Amino acid sequence: MKKYLFYTKLAVLALVMATLLNGCSKKQPEVPPNTKFPPPNWKADNSGKYPLSMTAVVQVEGLLNLARQPGDELAAFINGECRGTGIQVNLGTSYLYNIVIFGTSSENSKITFKYYNSSTQNMFTTPDGFLPFKVDDSFGSPDKPQVLPLEVSN
Repeated sequence: MKKYLFYTKLAVLALVMATLLNGCSKKQPEVPPNTKFPPPNWKADNSGKYPLSMTAVVQVEGLLNLARQPGDELAAFINGECRGTGIQVNLGTSYLYNIVIFGTSSENSKITFKYYNSSTQNMFTTPDGFLPFKVDDSFGSPDKPQVLPLEVSN
């Protein structure tokens, strides 16, 4: 009986090992490398075309916030046009960005944020239609900055 139990355990162990080895030998799909971007030259239009504004106080997510570099940039876009650039504020162990976002009273498009990480040269964006433009509104505050849900751009 002990011999039977030993061989059963050995067979189960061999089956588990074969399954694990077979699973590891499958070719994993190749992950394309992230696109490298040159440093952006974002500037909001201050010609008076967009006379009204709202503010945003935001942070980038976890590791991006901790690995922040002096060349990192954040900007707000409406219909692909830069409507505000972020000013970095050091909070000791993390950073937030203050942004004044410009628009018009009839603005009905959504705001998308873009973040450039200078150390990796990657671009990150919020999902399309992330935030509506609302005159004299604020999104986040210095005490409670909003964390942006960023995705890598390719």
